[in-house]
Amino acid sequence: PPGTQQPDRLPWYEHPARLSRDTRILFGHWSALGYVNAHNVWALDTGCLWGGALTALRIDQDTPHPVHLPCMGQQDPRRYM
Repeated sequence: PPGTQQPDRLPWYEHPARLSRDTRILFGHWSALGYVNAHNVWALDTGCLWGGALTALRIDQDTPHPVHLPCMGQQDPRRYM
């Protein structure tokens, strides 16, 4: 889980020499991470499938603003395979 890695290991978006620091980056597919707004990066996967929220990001404003919508409880992902 996030936070259990070795102290010298960082998520890619926290790397101090990341060349894309001035570029807004939005990404998903990392539900264990949850919502993150740091270093000009937004992680948007908040685990809707697992009972979390569905998260969208309003980018039509100077400062992006998250919108979290409730999901209909935990679902069984095996139903979609």
